[in-house]
Amino acid sequence: MEPITHQDYIEPFWSSKPLCDYSLEVMKEGAILDDIPLMQKPYFVIGRQQDIVDIFQENPTISRRHAVIQHKDTGDLFIYDLGSTHGTFVNKRLIPKQQYVKIQQGDMIRFGSSSRWFIVNGGPEQEVDEEQPHKKIQIVSKRQNEEFLMKQRVEQIKRMSLKSKWKKLRVN
Repeated sequence: MEPITHQDYIEPFWSSKPLCDYSLEVMKEGAILDDIPLMQKPYFVIGRQQDIVDIFQENPTISRRHAVIQHKDTGDLFIYDLGSTHGTFVNKRLIPKQQYVKIQQGDMIRFGSSSRWFIVNGGPEQEVDEEQPHKKIQIVSKRQNEEFLMKQRVEQIKRMSLKSKWKKLRVN
């Protein structure tokens, strides 16, 4: 079997192999159906086109390539809606399309109008605040990602230019 390629998704600069032990518990009508480990690679594509996704879901309201679960180099976990028709929900709230939204242990994710919920398990140890059940969604925008990449590239060019000047001085 050939490796899956994800042509529509560009891994962010902060992508990382998993630093924490995460999994998704799949729940339908109160019953746990499956536990999907998220430890094999930096990101997982969810959708209904079985030959191109990592986590297959057979529901007509789920897009062929619906969303991505993305590990960050800090140990955090994010979800990214790939522009799906019927949306992605975290804790019953529709998330913005094509923006990274931080998720953590206990968060419940739903794709489209599916009756299945995906519950995030694992991750870094965190204190649970019982008085604050509705946390604010943290977003990393596409623009922020692009600006950071541009700054990194400018710094890289500056370093290369300085190295070149240093070599010329050493030769003379």
